[in-house]
Amino acid sequence: GETGETAALKLWQRAGLRILPGAYLARDTKDGNPGDAYIRVALVAPMPVLEPALERLAAELDLMRSE
Repeated sequence: GETGETAALKLWQRAGLRILPGAYLARDTKDGNPGDAYIRVALVAPMPVLEPALERLAAELDLMRSE
């Protein structure tokens, strides 16, 4: 599977979305980083900015699932 870091980079390059890899806010354990396969999205922009960004996010995640 893809890591959150790889996904965040793709989302930035393809859609101009600033997404934080999940591993950046999780602590490493003996079994690895529990956030490694996740991304984190902050919904802090005004709705006129947020709505099209979320539409781009959904479209890119659909594309990434099919790759």
